[in-house]
Amino acid sequence: MVSIVSGQSSRPVLQGPWPHCPCYPVPIRATGLVAILVAGWSCCLAGIRVAIMSQNQWKDPVGTLIKLQTCVRHLMDHQDTPRSRWTKATDPLVGLEPPDFPERLRSRATRVLGARGSVAHEYLSSPLYHFERLNPGQRAELKTDILALYTACLIDIGKLGEYDDMIYPEDH
Repeated sequence: MVSIVSGQSSRPVLQGPWPHCPCYPVPIRATGLVAILVAGWSCCLAGIRVAIMSQNQWKDPVGTLIKLQTCVRHLMDHQDTPRSRWTKATDPLVGLEPPDFPERLRSRATRVLGARGSVAHEYLSSPLYHFERLNPGQRAELKTDILALYTACLIDIGKLGEYDDMIYPEDH
């Protein structure tokens, strides 16, 4: 609930009741009911965005979404060999670490990020990733984890509403 408190002047002062609201410690001058409602709504939206970002704890949500989107695209491409498809699908994730993901997703992220290392074999020129060594059930779990991370990232970014142009691109 938004409350009006008296200030130094005769104009009412708006103070939001939300502790995460950016205007909580600093009252906003309001000259009428419309200003109070608009300021309260703005504080509410800003507070919701702050709460979503602090709850979700994505280090770089947009960059991670793009990497996960690339992973999903490669997983869907059945023209490559399975080894090549899985290598290309996990390649964009190189450089990510479990702390880059929200706490609730870190176990999935750890499994996905560790899968590539578990099938790596060093050769003279570069490592090869033998995903064929994973049994079909392990590969299905890995695919499910990648899709779950992608879905969670997309939903969390969608909650923010700031990236609508990227999430809902216009058809050309």
